[in-house]
Amino acid sequence: MAAPQRADRRAAAGKQASACPPVCAVLPHARAVLDLTSGGMHRIAGYLANSGSNPAAWDLFQLITDALMEDSAYGPEHPDTLSARDNLAYFTGSAGDAAGARDQYAVLLLSGAQDSHGERL
Repeated sequence: MAAPQRADRRAAAGKQASACPPVCAVLPHARAVLDLTSGGMHRIAGYLANSGSNPAAWDLFQLITDALMEDSAYGPEHPDTLSARDNLAYFTGSAGDAAGARDQYAVLLLSGAQDSHGERL
């Protein structure tokens, strides 16, 4: 009887470990030393997303997007900001909020719209 219980605990531990990848353990440390506007934070958010931690990825992309929008070196039209906003809209939809994702994409498309000469439409 002890062997099945041990197997059940291992399976439960495996599910918990897969729910949040190892990067979750270092995320507080990364946030302490990396600015939210850094490429490193964007890569960590992408890693969270690719590992299936969509809620954690959404949270981090929201923080990154807000930081980029508020930073005078970036602003709402900067390519890094547009990329973060795209990721945020994607994970909003992945979280089940299709209407929210649609609205975010609509705003994103209008803000980044340019003609063939790079002029805003």
